Amino acid sequence: MFSEIESLDRVFEQIAGAVAGTKVLTLSPTGDTFESPNSLTAGAVIEVSQDMQALHDRLAEAVLPTATNAYHDPADFVAHLTYYQQIPESVQEFGSRITGEFELAEFIVDGVTLMGRVGTASEGEWRVVREFPFGG
Repeated sequence: MFSEIESLDRVFEQIAGAVAGTKVLTLSPTGDTFESPNSLTAGAVIEVSQDMQALHDRLAEAVLPTATNAYHDPADFVAHLTYYQQIPESVQEFGSRITGEFELAEFIVDGVTLMGRVGTASEGEWRVVREFPFGG
């Protein structure tokens, strides 16, 4: 996650360059799930293949010079599929049950979606900024 982006146009160019030539990725869940300590976020851990790691590294290398890294070292990459994020307290039990019962199978990914938060870090709304299909 990045903040203080100097130029969205430059980030768009950098991401497009990083995904160019990437082929469709087949991703496999490890069977492990995670849940944040406050139960507001949960997801499935995904096995990191060499192709996925290479794409992650290219994306980090492309975006890091143009923004501030908001969280942790990109080398501490944990691939995951988020089931839910920042759900209201009233549905946390339901979310936890779904996470425990959901059976995720192997799936394909054919692009990268850049998401952005409009508003504050804690209460802003996530929106799709731009999609970058893989180039081959």
